[in-house]
Amino acid sequence: MSGQLSIQGNLTGLPTGSKTIGPLTIPPSASNDYEEYAVTLGNGFNAIVVPPWAAGVIIVPNAQNAVSMTLKGSTGDTGTPLSPTSPTEIAFPTSPPAFLGVTLGAAGTTVTTFVFF
Repeated sequence: MSGQLSIQGNLTGLPTGSKTIGPLTIPPSASNDYEEYAVTLGNGFNAIVVPPWAAGVIIVPNAQNAVSMTLKGSTGDTGTPLSPTSPTEIAFPTSPPAFLGVTLGAAGTTVTTFVFF
């Protein structure tokens, strides 16, 4: 593989000073593919198709988004709340899911970008 996703950051203003995180490295899919979807999500459950080669995804909501977002496996589960304004990175197992379920608390008015790598 020729590429990788690297994540690194600094936490500052901590009671103990600062802390460097990473770099954390996630290898891409064997084919080094990349795909980006920019969508305005609807109210309720939204199924985002995951490419079969994907090693992971970065979910990037618009910084102005004010609508709650929940990552779900199906419409009936409780799910995991996502930040409505900050990116979320998810690494997939060898066989990625067929879709990501993202439920919104109201109709989206801004674009959310899904970056598959």
